[in-house]
Amino acid sequence: MCPLKNKIYHAIVLSTILYGAETWTVYRRQMKKLHAFMMRHLLSIMRIIWMDKVTNKEILERTGLPSVEDLLIRMNLRWTGHLVRMSPDTLPSRFSTLN
Repeated sequence: MCPLKNKIYHAIVLSTILYGAETWTVYRRQMKKLHAFMMRHLLSIMRIIWMDKVTNKEILERTGLPSVEDLLIRMNLRWTGHLVRMSPDTLPSRFSTLN
């Protein structure tokens, strides 16, 4: 995949779809739908048809992109790190301690 297409996909498509995902509670069904969306669009960008029988793992390796699960875990950990470093008086940290 062209590095430019890869950067555009990551900057526009993934950032739009995963906007605010650090605060989501993602269930298995939603994860499957996000993964299917990502694979469908990567196949389209790379002009690979289903008859080529290319695995999802191979597609991710070719593009150099992490899986949707990895992206969500990173985003969630980044948000958790922000919450840990925040002052206890701020609104987000007050809401995170309610659970």
